[in-house]
Amino acid sequence: MNQALSQKHPSALWILSLVYALYAVSYGVLFSNLLMYAESDKIGFTQDHAFAYMASFTSLTFILPLAGGALADKFGFKNSIMMGFIFCIIGFFLLGSHSSLGFYLGVSCALAGNALCMPGIWAIVGMIYEKNDGRREAGSTIFYLLFNIGFLISFSCSPLMAAYIGYYKTFTIFCIGFITSFIVFILFANKISKDIHIEARSELKHSQLTNILILFLASLLGIVISLICLRFLNINQILVWAITAAIFIYIAYLAMKQPCKITSRKMWAFIILSIMAIAYVTIYNSEFNLLPDFISRAVNSTIGSFSVPSGMVTSLDPLFCIIIGVILGRLWMFLNAKNKNPGLATKFALGLIASALGYILLAVFVKQSATHEMSILLTIPVFILFVIGELLVLPIGISMTGRLAPKGKEGLFMGTWTLVQGASALVTSYVASFTIISVTSSIKSTNMQYFHVFITFGVVVLILGLIFFSIRKYFALLTARPSR
Repeated sequence: MNQALSQKHPSALWILSLVYALYAVSYGVLFSNLLMYAESDKIGFTQDHAFAYMASFTSLTFILPLAGGALADKFGFKNSIMMGFIFCIIGFFLLGSHSSLGFYLGVSCALAGNALCMPGIWAIVGMIYEKNDGRREAGSTIFYLLFNIGFLISFSCSPLMAAYIGYYKTFTIFCIGFITSFIVFILFANKISKDIHIEARSELKHSQLTNILILFLASLLGIVISLICLRFLNINQILVWAITAAIFIYIAYLAMKQPCKITSRKMWAFIILSIMAIAYVTIYNSEFNLLPDFISRAVNSTIGSFSVPSGMVTSLDPLFCIIIGVILGRLWMFLNAKNKNPGLATKFALGLIASALGYILLAVFVKQSATHEMSILLTIPVFILFVIGELLVLPIGISMTGRLAPKGKEGLFMGTWTLVQGASALVTSYVASFTIISVTSSIKSTNMQYFHVFITFGVVVLILGLIFFSIRKYFALLTARPSR
């Protein structure tokens, strides 16, 4: 095949990237505003309750797609995604309904809708490539950097809009992202289906109407589960860890039952890499929990005459994802053409190391600013290291899941990959408890407390990354592409 043609990505990649970028414009509003919305006078959560609620919301965002992915495998990815969009749209209109009941139901509807949309879209990105297609990792990176444009818009614009026009109107206006994404998906669904690799297509056992009805009922059940888990936070934690343990045991069982040794080894590799990813995602989640709180307490956020809201600092993450992602996407394509593309385990290990160095560097900056506020400009090199680590783990994880998942289990495995991120959110919440500081605390005591958390993060994850890097060749054998 001509080299240029072999490097060209399927057109479905660009369509799916647009669909999920528009989706992210809306769903990102929950990540950037839900905490402050919960603490507002209308909802009335205490700070501790709001933090716990946000942690549970984050975990459910990534836990429920496990069920959504399994449903998509059985009842159709197109049906699943369309039903998910409907419930996300309903959820945002409820959030804009000027009532506390609308708040609770709206969040739960959005979670139920996300449970169907996220694994469905992510899994299809993997299904447009053959299992051993060398373009897979570059394609996942391109998808990741493009949909981060949506998060950049929501992270940078929605907090300002909420401050000026209120949370109700903000959620109603930003629902346009879901609606537009839904329309684009419907218009190009057939084109996407044609690009799905033939080996990924499977027969459905039920009629189309039956599939839709089952998905609708499952979504209603997802709303009930979300309401219960968000109301009783301890139940949510128990449920998350029980499901996490159960799914890994189930995949291990499937691995042992595989008649093909290559398939079995890949499933074991998926389990190990996913468990290792928990360490990374824990510190990744801290970017959106610990860092904004630290910046609001101990960072000079003034640049010239402009004061940067602490919540807007996290918009550096999607901004750098877009910039650095372009570079890495081209790098993976170049290395793949030269047959020198690093393996999954190598990229995971380097991602852990880069993120660890980011926290160590942040700890150094905090130490140097022991008795005064740290300059917000010092967060820029820290975020660059964070994003390099992110791009070496999260989009590569999407690629990994598509490559290592056995036929007919793509949705379940993608749901398991999101499950890793949900479990990590609870670990992050536990770590955040060590940073609770009195509002009367001095800058010095605040800096020292955060210094200890940041340096501990960095050193522990750096050690894990170095260990993983030293044994990367063993994982390369498990995930190796069969010779042609």
